[in-house]
Amino acid sequence: MSMKTIVAAVTFLILSTQLATAQQGEDHERIEALRIAYITERLEITPSEAQVFWPVFNEFDKKVRDARDAERKLKEQIASQSTISNAEELLNQLVSLEQQDADLLKEYTTQMSEILGAEKVVRLLSLDHEFRKDLFRKMRSKRKS
Repeated sequence: MSMKTIVAAVTFLILSTQLATAQQGEDHERIEALRIAYITERLEITPSEAQVFWPVFNEFDKKVRDARDAERKLKEQIASQSTISNAEELLNQLVSLEQQDADLLKEYTTQMSEILGAEKVVRLLSLDHEFRKDLFRKMRSKRKS
């Protein structure tokens, strides 16, 4: 293989990876915009509420995702072990992560209730779940076709 062919192949791979990453970022941004519009419309969030609410919700959402990522990584670590010599420690870590989820929910639902009221926050949690479920269903059906 000539040096030009190798350089061309490596360049192609790098550009392909960058393009795929950019595409994923754009898809994520588009999905987030749809999610915000979906929730805002159904909860009838006013512009003044939105200005205060969305930064709080986004902070909550990021912390929940980070906690769930840590939990997923811990469960993957457990699954990859043939023997678990530190089972008690792992159980404590899992319980701690679950408690962190509960603490985040309590802290942020209180903050969001002060902005939107408790009724809208209860509906918010349901709508967010509904949006994600609908998104996964659409993605699955798109893959099948």
